Amino acid sequence: MVHIFEKKPIAYSNEYGIEEITNQDVFKNGPCVIVILAQAWFLSSVNGAMRLVSNFVNPDIDDFYDSNKRIMGLGFGDIGIGAFFGECGEFSETTPTDDELEEFVNTYFLPLVSINHQKIDMMAAMKNIRNINFVTYCDGSKIFKRMEDLLNNKMKEIGYSNEEIKQILSQICLAAVSGSSLETKATTILFGDKNDRSCNFKSQLAESDDSFINHDNYYEFVIDGDGGHDFRKYMKKDEKLSSAIKMFLNKALEDSCGPIVSEPFLMDIIDKYHKKQQSKIEYETFMIKKPISNYLIKLYYNYKKSDDRIDIKDLMEKLQLSLYDENNIDSSDVLLEVAHKGDEVIAFCSHGENYLYPYAISHMVCSPSYRNKGIATNMFNNALFHMNQRGVNSFIVESSKKRGDNNDFWISKGAIQVRTRWLEDFGDAIEIEVYQFPDIKQYLENVSNEIVESETNEKVFKKI
Repeated sequence: MVHIFEKKPIAYSNEYGIEEITNQDVFKNGPCVIVILAQAWFLSSVNGAMRLVSNFVNPDIDDFYDSNKRIMGLGFGDIGIGAFFGECGEFSETTPTDDELEEFVNTYFLPLVSINHQKIDMMAAMKNIRNINFVTYCDGSKIFKRMEDLLNNKMKEIGYSNEEIKQILSQICLAAVSGSSLETKATTILFGDKNDRSCNFKSQLAESDDSFINHDNYYEFVIDGDGGHDFRKYMKKDEKLSSAIKMFLNKALEDSCGPIVSEPFLMDIIDKYHKKQQSKIEYETFMIKKPISNYLIKLYYNYKKSDDRIDIKDLMEKLQLSLYDENNIDSSDVLLEVAHKGDEVIAFCSHGENYLYPYAISHMVCSPSYRNKGIATNMFNNALFHMNQRGVNSFIVESSKKRGDNNDFWISKGAIQVRTRWLEDFGDAIEIEVYQFPDIKQYLENVSNEIVESETNEKVFKKI
């Protein structure tokens, strides 16, 4: 048996954030991403894979803000009895049999393109089938290919022509991660590291120039990497791979909600990726007219630990941001300093009055892949420049090593620890170090017109 599991928000009644789906119309209810691992050993491994993909395709960062983009994963065979007693649950099969896949395709996919085993209007079939998007890892792409072949044959049996089948199945999007070259009708990019021996590419990368390689029916995106064969590496740790995969999945889901187009969108993705790689880090300042929300707090903690980043347009919408205007700002307005590369936010910090202090910096964070490149210093300097414009010459910042804050950063900038306070956090007492930055004007005079040289040799000019 092929089981479908859906990623759900963790709750008292759903401790593991996972739910088995049995509704046969599940794929008619809007766009989704289905994750297929090479071998599904445990329920926990399927859950972990869904969690990684969930961070990719959900621009809202957290399940607290539901994006209605459903993340699903497949498991095979029977589930061990431990799953019913709070344990992870072991599957009796690591890969599905042909009979199980055929039953799965007949139950869930065939109704998207037929009624009572009769073909339906081609545009209706395309609209239904485009809800399905896949992420496969390693030999998971072979499982997908078997499913596609079964659906292809079923569609022939009920009267679809080869050209109709090609058009309909092209609406499925497949991100094949660390797999092998495959012939498929789906809109496909094979993502991989040419040094990963588990991959088998049609072509090798020329002179380690990371790029998209066009084949007859799909693209390969290959990097000259470290050769590691690990799903987390591809989905999280490798910046170039994870960025390209994220762009592909989000475009696939976006198109699932829009009008049907006959041409695949791969060229748009490729152009957008290359523009992003060529873009420089830019700094902008926004005013937050609404109070600091839980969303910014959740975003801050997400940036602390992971490379899941939000687009600047989404950030502006969520926080109701407007561009900084020194002639139209109230003393109570909180400012948000943002560093972004292309549309992707890589660092931010807020500063202004709050209920504890006359003026403070808070939520200062940089995405892990961009740390130690001078970005936080640039953002900090911009914040102090705007404080000076507002007539502020001293501010407070709180820092906690337990939460992963870098106390050395503040000390290196001239901050002085003035006291320690304790914060009760879900029953856990956290020590908070309180620093004061005593003389903004003096600091600005010392760093005026300075250029920060990043580790990537990119020169970033400060606004000051």
